[in-house]
Amino acid sequence: MEKQEVKKTVEVRTRVVDLYFHGLSFAEIGDLNGVSKQTDYNIVKRFVTTESILQRCIPLCYPNNYRWDSVEGCLEEITPQVRSKMVVCEEALQIIRSIEKPVCVVSIVGDRRTGKSYIISQLQEPRKDECIFGISSRMKAKTIGIWMNCEPFTRTLEDGTEVAVILLDTEGQDSIETMGEMDNSILILTVLLSSLVIYNGTGIAKSDDLIKLRCVVDIASRQISDSSSSALEIENIFPSFMWLLRDVILLPTVQRNGEEIEIPIREYIVNEVLLSQTTDHTTRASIRRAEIGKAILNFFPVFDAFSIPYPSDNPDVLENIEDPKNTVLINDKFHQAVDEFITTIRLMLRPKLSLEGHISGKQFSDLIEEYTKALDCPGGIPHIISSWQHIVENQLKEDVDNAVDVYKIQMDAFARTVMPCSETELQDTHRDMLDLATSAFSLSVTSTFAELVDEYYEQFRNSIAVYDSSGNILSGGLMYHYIEQNNTKSESVCKLVAEEILNDKLPLLKYLEIQSFDSVNDHIEEFTRLYEINAAGPKLREIMETELMDGIMEFHYSNHDWLSSLHGYQPPSVTKEKQKEYKGYLSAIEEKQRRKLQTERLAEMERMYANQVEMHEKLLATEKKRIENIMKEVRSSQERNIRRQKQFMEKEKELRNRRHRQNLEHFRRRRAAYERQTAKKIEKIQKHIDSVDKSFDTVTVLSTNHKTYPASPLV
Repeated sequence: MEKQEVKKTVEVRTRVVDLYFHGLSFAEIGDLNGVSKQTDYNIVKRFVTTESILQRCIPLCYPNNYRWDSVEGCLEEITPQVRSKMVVCEEALQIIRSIEKPVCVVSIVGDRRTGKSYIISQLQEPRKDECIFGISSRMKAKTIGIWMNCEPFTRTLEDGTEVAVILLDTEGQDSIETMGEMDNSILILTVLLSSLVIYNGTGIAKSDDLIKLRCVVDIASRQISDSSSSALEIENIFPSFMWLLRDVILLPTVQRNGEEIEIPIREYIVNEVLLSQTTDHTTRASIRRAEIGKAILNFFPVFDAFSIPYPSDNPDVLENIEDPKNTVLINDKFHQAVDEFITTIRLMLRPKLSLEGHISGKQFSDLIEEYTKALDCPGGIPHIISSWQHIVENQLKEDVDNAVDVYKIQMDAFARTVMPCSETELQDTHRDMLDLATSAFSLSVTSTFAELVDEYYEQFRNSIAVYDSSGNILSGGLMYHYIEQNNTKSESVCKLVAEEILNDKLPLLKYLEIQSFDSVNDHIEEFTRLYEINAAGPKLREIMETELMDGIMEFHYSNHDWLSSLHGYQPPSVTKEKQKEYKGYLSAIEEKQRRKLQTERLAEMERMYANQVEMHEKLLATEKKRIENIMKEVRSSQERNIRRQKQFMEKEKELRNRRHRQNLEHFRRRRAAYERQTAKKIEKIQKHIDSVDKSFDTVTVLSTNHKTYPASPLV
């Protein structure tokens, strides 16, 4: 979109968007607002549709042969560039970085054009009439790369944890536009980023689905082979897994005791797909499928399955399934199953976990960049611990820089407003600013990387000040710079005060009505006190001895004639003795201050050591809390499994009762049929008996009516 068009779009925004979303067509909007030209019409339409897209979703990662146009709100294909890696969208990272709560990431993966975007859109809260992710009834893929919802929503889990739920819609597998390696990269990245993965299948679960999920074995093998990670740690990092079957019309059944019975869909997938025993155990494909099935059950902490029936047989309804007008035309069982699925998913939600516990939005954005960078290498699979260590190192570097900046800003302000000052005041300020800067140093990392924390904390301390064995500050740190700056300012101020006394005040003595040499000494002592008041810093004594005292002695020699004429005059040798005595007094004061500074420096080193010990205690406490959270998560997972097992047993009981009722009803029907058949047979026999009786009666009557004739005479 050109700049002039963008400007015009912004001008019509306030008078167009509300009208459009209240049901007016673009033509009606144009008539009402004078937007009659075709160019203006296209601008308005493009703006409104772009605005609605930007409010719903945004690409998180997309292939490098596409370019994200934030103005148009769409991905533009770059030809003839070939897809070779994934690119992270900075606008999406900004949304994620703004999240302060723990994140919960729900993603959906599966084959292309199987309705993934529709299902993942139903999880957005509050539920919207329109899908937040784009859907289409066309054969060409709608989703390119990985997209996320622009408005992650807050949800409180069963344990009271508030999380920000991020939804991820992914590009379908086996797409014509992609290559198999890119499909695998998208799947690996999605699994590593998610708290809950929904695998979207259609019809029935097939062994080919396991081949598409081969990345599970690859990810787990990569973690175990390159580190000391245990299976429990990997299971804690892995997301939960939901196998969703769409458009199901067949019942999941198995043969038991010579009878075909219906079982829950989870039991069917576990036994018939993941743990199926093939007749051929020697082929490479069968061995690979068996490994993948066991890995899915072993490494995903929670595994569940769900089925949803076909929504409608009407193609027009399927083409516009999100249209509210088609709601009544969709299968009621489909709506009911979708609602039950959403409830099940909400019960499975949990925060995204790392080795350190819950992950914040800032840490999640760093993980995205680290994993994407690792996937740039052909066949590369990110190593979770290494990636997390890089994030921790970057965070510690940032913390060191922030802490140094805090120290530097405060000390610069002190240097501008207070310096020159005494060494004691400078050391006190240094300690206060160091404590303030240390509080800015992050202690959120647990003892998993305690040595790394110690290393960067030591680096932070050395960037501030480096001490020798006696507690003296060596060159190289910021504190040494401020010491030098204080010395320079002190020397400048002290010389300025001394020059003012020697050049402006001391020569005026001979113009005063002074009668005695003691009065001259009184004025000189007053000038010395004036110097001590106005001069400051560590150079005060040095400038007094070198500049001020030497100037006063020079004044004695140059005005000897006038001074010798005063009452009580003492020669310069006596004055030098007094000067020497005064220097001894100053040396004693300086030695006392030096010892005090050394004691304070040693106390500072002890306090820094105590801070380090306190930091380790906090790390241990955090690690203890992390272990407690892990155990809590394990218990919660066990409780969820128990609940699911209970639900499974209840479903089993319900199925058994239903089968018993069906068998009883079947027996009753057979008994009734048998009784009807028996009654018919009895009736038939009775009719036959009646017929025989009737025939017998007829024979009897005939016998009675029979006449006896005489024998023939011929006989």
